[in-house]
Amino acid sequence: LRRNPEIRWRLNAADIAELSSKQISILGNAAAMVRPGGRLIYSTCALEPEEDEMVVEKFAKEHDEFGKVKLAASNDLQTETGAIRTWPHQHGTDGFFVTAFERRA
Repeated sequence: LRRNPEIRWRLNAADIAELSSKQISILGNAAAMVRPGGRLIYSTCALEPEEDEMVVEKFAKEHDEFGKVKLAASNDLQTETGAIRTWPHQHGTDGFFVTAFERRA
């Protein structure tokens, strides 16, 4: 939004739902490639919970072979779940969401 403020008028609810569905599929496909002890990083340039927290929550419910990993970051970037989030109006950057999983052995 910081560099592309017009996006708020280009995307609609159906677009967000479609992007969320694609991201769930991509994350699931990537998970199949992670070896035991390996990490899977999920990162988006989205601010909507449907593309971030909700995707992560669905993945975690469907893939109990993965556990969440708390990422190291300053407190102002940490979410309650241990993910990292940047906000354009707070951090002077684009909005991002990053979280990590580790495949259990």
